[in-house]
Amino acid sequence: MNSKLLSLLFPIIAKLVGFQAKEDKKILKDKKTFEAASEAFRQGMKGAELDLKLYTDDWGFDLKKIKVPVYLWYGAKDKNVSLNMGKYYHSRIPNSQLFIDPNGGHLARYDYEERILDILVK
Repeated sequence: MNSKLLSLLFPIIAKLVGFQAKEDKKILKDKKTFEAASEAFRQGMKGAELDLKLYTDDWGFDLKKIKVPVYLWYGAKDKNVSLNMGKYYHSRIPNSQLFIDPNGGHLARYDYEERILDILVK
């Protein structure tokens, strides 16, 4: 499937198979989200494929050996990536901070982009 067609179909695909939380459905209606999704898939599905691989493969190192700060952002109502995964990472990674949006779905980061950037640039 070419990337232009994929970017046009993304909102439909996301509603059917991906972002089922009602909070995500609201965000998917936003033009900003559509533009970001279009860019994410502009060169095809390889990026999404690599993301899924990260969720399932062994990373080849012990999480407890991470020395730099790690920030974990999760939506409590995410139906794509379980909050339990975030809690697991937080319990294993020293100096990690877990941020939970109690009303957020998978796309909760759209509500926190400025806060995330502020933390990362400090």
